[in-house]
Amino acid sequence: LDAQENKARDEADAVGEDFTPALQAPYRWQDWAAPCHVEREDRTPEGQLVGWKRQQLQGRTGDLFAFINKDLLPYLHGLDTLPDGRPNPSANRKQRVIGRIMTAVERVRVDSETDFHDILDRIHTIRHAQCVESGHDHFDERVSEFLNQVTETNLIGVHTINYEHFDVGIQKIVTDYGVLIVFRG
Repeated sequence: LDAQENKARDEADAVGEDFTPALQAPYRWQDWAAPCHVEREDRTPEGQLVGWKRQQLQGRTGDLFAFINKDLLPYLHGLDTLPDGRPNPSANRKQRVIGRIMTAVERVRVDSETDFHDILDRIHTIRHAQCVESGHDHFDERVSEFLNQVTETNLIGVHTINYEHFDVGIQKIVTDYGVLIVFRG
């Protein structure tokens, strides 16, 4: 979702239109789940380091699960419905879908925050749509580069995925593919 939103933000900026993201900080993956690598200086649209919230939550045991269970999940649930059960009138289609999917998740179901961080650090997704630039398809190249970084001995699995996304150019939801790579850290 973060990559889709960044692309949509760039496209809106290019034509001088406003952009409203489906998720606000700190509830995006790039804020709370992505690792924070100070040396890379990857930034969120607001100028924060990618992973800034995760880094902040690593200070004390219990902070990450408290954030997820008490802040993140209620926020995501509220994208679809208000606390009284009525539909959220300000939610757009993407927010409703996110909210509906996440209503099934009541709390974190991992034993420890250490285990949860390990899980977050060992999953990488590469989506085809994110690899097409100026009509050139770099999907195979990006997958190969990442697999070379991981090395065969650390590779647990490569799984194909199908997903839908909104193509701004044709103004339609399209089906695309990618890979989910699971590896040892």
